[in-house]
Amino acid sequence: IIVQKYGKNLGNNFCQELFDFIQILIFYFEKSNNENYFDEELLICIGTLVHTFKKNFSKYFKNWIPFLLNCISSINIHQTTSLAIGIIGDLCRALGNEFRPYLEETLDILIEILQNNQINRDIKPLILSCFGDMAFTTEDFFPKYFVFIIPLFKAASSFVQFNFVRDDPDSFDCKIQLKEAILEGMSSLIQNKSTKINIGEIFEKLDWILNFLQKVVEEDRSLTITQLCICLIGDLSLNFFSFKKIFSQEKWIQQILFEFEGSSDYKNRNIGEWVQESLKI
Repeated sequence: IIVQKYGKNLGNNFCQELFDFIQILIFYFEKSNNENYFDEELLICIGTLVHTFKKNFSKYFKNWIPFLLNCISSINIHQTTSLAIGIIGDLCRALGNEFRPYLEETLDILIEILQNNQINRDIKPLILSCFGDMAFTTEDFFPKYFVFIIPLFKAASSFVQFNFVRDDPDSFDCKIQLKEAILEGMSSLIQNKSTKINIGEIFEKLDWILNFLQKVVEEDRSLTITQLCICLIGDLSLNFFSFKKIFSQEKWIQQILFEFEGSSDYKNRNIGEWVQESLKI
């Protein structure tokens, strides 16, 4: 609560003592074989610190990563896993390429959990979003994993279409979260600025994306989902000439862009104009 209220106005000495105290709590937690029940409170505190101070205390953040990965692996306590995944995503954005030494281990753990059909379904969207955070911030170190990650997004897109119960509010909410995670995560992957990306190889693995986008828009024209779809279309068009040609011929895309460009909402109008510009050949 103190960190949330005063944030960066806190003195340097106070912050260092606070970070040292957190490290002591982590040590105590691990020594007790994770039998304590304050892990969620500890994770909330760590998340607040990462969000508030970002890269200023990166040496402490990096020391906490093994603890966070251990929490992620505790899939039987889904709230703990969810919190830890969210913090890992925040850490990626805070540390950027400094996260590189932990990238492979983190991906291995997240992929294993994502492929586990027994996990709480609320965790899947968080993992996909975390993939996007890692791809967006680790630049040249991430592209070699694209060939493994993109098929997971494809599998999730199929899961969205066939594995939810109609008229179940919880199922409906989870479906919305998964759609948003796929769209946001794919945009972050595509925005990776690495020069090591094999455009041809990645394009072949995105053969499902047009059909997915069209079905999502046909089923759900809510503002957030439509914005995410259109923005992903823009990102794909800017990075893949083949998609630029495909999307520019799709009438449903042109219809949405026409609506966005004529919108009274400044943000929607800007999105529409930007995507329309990205489609120009």
